[in-house]
Amino acid sequence: MNSKISNAAIMGLQGVLSLAFMGAGTMKVITPYAELTQDPSMGWALDFSEGAIMAIGATEFIFALGLGLSFFVGSLQKWTSVFAVGLACVMMGAAYTHIGRGEPFTPNIVLFLMGAVVAFARKDRLKSA
Repeated sequence: MNSKISNAAIMGLQGVLSLAFMGAGTMKVITPYAELTQDPSMGWALDFSEGAIMAIGATEFIFALGLGLSFFVGSLQKWTSVFAVGLACVMMGAAYTHIGRGEPFTPNIVLFLMGAVVAFARKDRLKSA
């Protein structure tokens, strides 16, 4: 495959991943716990404390922010793979939680794979100074 095309595809994937997790992380941090646990699609939140939900949201937001800023801040580019691996790890935890609750976990697997692809594609940046 043409390297310009593959680079553009990875950049697109990286951008989508960053925006998705910035949104999801922000939602978890700013939505009151009582409101969050009333949402039928957030039933898993009942298994976690308010502080744990905020920590999950903050983790998602920070890794996503790093992933997005690595487009614009040269010194962050070498960390792109680390940010993507961090998001993939969050999705492994999310899939584990949903499997344990008997809930659908396909979105977690898709987001995990997106993070893993970005991490693998950008692994060469880890060697840069």
